[in-house]
Amino acid sequence: MHEQSGLTNACQRGKDVDEFLTDEQQADRVRAWLSENGLYLVGGLVLGLGAIFGWDQWQGQQLRSAGEASAQYEEALVAIRLEQSSKALELVGSLESEWPGSPYVTQAHLMLARMYADSAEYESAADSLRKVIDSSGDDNLVDVARLRLSRVLLQLQKPDEALAILDDGAVGDAFVGPFHEARGDAHHALGDLQQAQTEYALALTEDRPGILNRQYVQVKLDDVSVFAVDAEPEEASSESQDEGSIESDEESTS
Repeated sequence: MHEQSGLTNACQRGKDVDEFLTDEQQADRVRAWLSENGLYLVGGLVLGLGAIFGWDQWQGQQLRSAGEASAQYEEALVAIRLEQSSKALELVGSLESEWPGSPYVTQAHLMLARMYADSAEYESAADSLRKVIDSSGDDNLVDVARLRLSRVLLQLQKPDEALAILDDGAVGDAFVGPFHEARGDAHHALGDLQQAQTEYALALTEDRPGILNRQYVQVKLDDVSVFAVDAEPEEASSESQDEGSIESDEESTS
């Protein structure tokens, strides 16, 4: 109890002493404290301000970089729309080298592919679409590129490769119908009308509303259905002819 009272009195005396110090004496105390602790205080302040300004500087640099990439992408789109292929290639190449992995790069390659396809430069279109498939981390964008690449490969009369692209991996729900339609087109090109018929029917069954041009797919389905039905009797009659010839051969032999 006495010890606690003594400690309280000592603290009170220290407080009273501070109150009776002159301004100059109090200033001397502050200077002495700063001389002992100022280095740590200033260092902490510098580190704190450095972290704040460093973060702001990094953020500003990222925003400037994104703005520059966006501006260059827009410039590339203008060149593509004007069919200035040399300038478009140069701008897309610059995008690819300065901002690799940027969504602007994959979008630019999609637009380049369309420009090439419109000009019937299908090999170049296929190259651009393969770059999107290989580099994009966006599954939906990859599905778009796979679908377009299959169309381009059909133009190049490579239906087997088109089927390989369409069957290479899973596909998002929104693309199930279009992928079945594209498979139907590939099987049709291969002359496999029954499989084409199956794929067109699946396209209409599994399509999400508003994705497919359903009337167009229905026309395709009706066309292959007629030819598929016509082809079946021909196959059956050829088989019966073969069987008849075998039987006649056996009778003549006996």
